[in-house]
Amino acid sequence: MDNVPSKISSKEESMIPKPVNVSDVPIWPKIRTTNYKTQKKTETTSPEEPERLPDGKVLCLMRGLPGSGKTTLARKLQREGAIYSTDDYFMKRNGDYEYKRELLTKAHEWNQKRVYEALEKGITPVIVDNTNIQKHEMRPYIDMAKKMNYHVVIREPDTSWKRNPNQLAKRCVHGVPKERIILLLRWF
Repeated sequence: MDNVPSKISSKEESMIPKPVNVSDVPIWPKIRTTNYKTQKKTETTSPEEPERLPDGKVLCLMRGLPGSGKTTLARKLQREGAIYSTDDYFMKRNGDYEYKRELLTKAHEWNQKRVYEALEKGITPVIVDNTNIQKHEMRPYIDMAKKMNYHVVIREPDTSWKRNPNQLAKRCVHGVPKERIILLLRWF
């Protein structure tokens, strides 16, 4: 990756999550990176149609870098159920997005609470539309799902630009800078 800078600033380094103790990490579901049907095209199937989620109670964790197509895929998978994103915390009433890093922990707790309440109500599928770059970011959701007897599915967009920092920065609706995306790509 010729786009990756050789050194990062101390400010950027402080944003890098600390390693997780491997013994604290539960067994993880298989990540499905091929989300689109590859069968021959029929009248009801198109290359843009994602593979359906399994029947029953399902918690689907979206996983991908900013701008990779997670929200688009989540909307295609939803059919019924609900989509929850930590980004919703930063949406103003007028529809503008106003991210504040100092509120990120609170925003994640807020989203986890919403997901827990949805699982308690038996809503399915429940789709968590976050980056979920590292396993420890998914852990609270997986623990909830196991407690509520939900099947956990992890989906990644299968877009041609999903690892291209230039394209990701251009496509990201929240204005995440290319330098930050490069940093996140290292942890992906």
